[in-house]
Amino acid sequence: MRRAAGVLAVMLLGVAAPTRLRVDLDGSGQTATALLFQRAGAVGVVVRFADHRHPAQRFHFVVDPAREDAVCRLPVRIALESLAVDRAQAASLGVNLAVPARGQGFQVSDGTCDAIHFYWNASEGRVVWWRL
Repeated sequence: MRRAAGVLAVMLLGVAAPTRLRVDLDGSGQTATALLFQRAGAVGVVVRFADHRHPAQRFHFVVDPAREDAVCRLPVRIALESLAVDRAQAASLGVNLAVPARGQGFQVSDGTCDAIHFYWNASEGRVVWWRL
């Protein structure tokens, strides 16, 4: 029944079915699911942890090339990425990312603007995002 309601919402609201990505954000060996939703003018990311130690987190980005907290265009894609690359990029800007040694990160990218990078911030105990 829940699946049918979700399909109906997708049809009525014009929201495409989410893209799913499995990622071990906090390095615990337990994977989280990152869901990417896209619709005209907006992108949503929901992160759900399998073991429920952490609450689900939601992120919303509009489509606006002039804003730092937005994507430039649709469609966007979601992909795993190396936190070693994130650490190096952030360090080049004088920023220290508090990422776990074994955790993974992911990014949302439109292929035009800089990607939005997501990672587990160990000092804050939650998923955060950054971009160049």
